Amino acid sequence: LNVTDIFCYQETEVNFKSYVAKINGQRVHVNAKEIEILKYLLQNEGHVLSRDQILTNVWKESEEIPYDRVIDVYIKELRKKLALDCIVTIRNVGYKLERR
Repeated sequence: LNVTDIFCYQETEVNFKSYVAKINGQRVHVNAKEIEILKYLLQNEGHVLSRDQILTNVWKESEEIPYDRVIDVYIKELRKKLALDCIVTIRNVGYKLERR
């Protein structure tokens, strides 16, 4: 699966190489974990990912793995900061990225 280095959705653009996010060309501060979660969702676009899967794949083994509800906070921030209504909550399962 080949993930592009740049994610574009409506007015939002995220560069996964430089970790820069922009809306309408204006930089938005997004932390590294938020970008990594977005990238993982993008790599699995259209598929539902559980919080556990996100934690397992985004956090490195050397890092302390947080409580799974932390994912909810990151998703909320991503949606808010980057206007990403394409991140869909699947009740009792997890999240998926779905561009309409």
